Amino acid sequence: KEDLEENNLKEEIIKSFDNLGIDYELVILDERTKSQSETVVKGIEKLNIEGNILIKDCDSYFTCDFGEGDFVYASSLQSLGKINAKSKSYVDIDTNNFIKTIVEKNVIGDLFCCGGYNFSNTEDFIKTYNYLSSFSDGSEEIYISHVIYQQILEGKQFKVKQADNFKDW
Repeated sequence: KEDLEENNLKEEIIKSFDNLGIDYELVILDERTKSQSETVVKGIEKLNIEGNILIKDCDSYFTCDFGEGDFVYASSLQSLGKINAKSKSYVDIDTNNFIKTIVEKNVIGDLFCCGGYNFSNTEDFIKTYNYLSSFSDGSEEIYISHVIYQQILEGKQFKVKQADNFKDW
């Protein structure tokens, strides 16, 4: 709420979605959250979202084939010009395109996350977030990559989907 009011963003966000011609609902949170993951949980709960959900960072743009399932949208560092490499999360994949590991703000390879994350089950997302929160003193952010990595440790398989036309804002 504070960011919307301070930067006069509400009308521009509404206009942007209206121009796309899609159904949407803008969720305005009264209090600032500790992380993107917490924001997502509050949005899921407020809108009673069930099943598949796409989480998209607001500070980048890309195109891809969206779908249902458990995915991270990624691109190759070699396919781009200048980006802020240390601000991204990175994935290491096996020969079948399944993610072996995902880390935040540490370059471990060529594939970086473009800011799009797809989860097949919102209930699992909330459960994993709550589990990770139970170990946190609140001083460290719980990133979406942390939720994904925990789910991988628990046996869920995430694939990488190719993202094109990446623009880093």
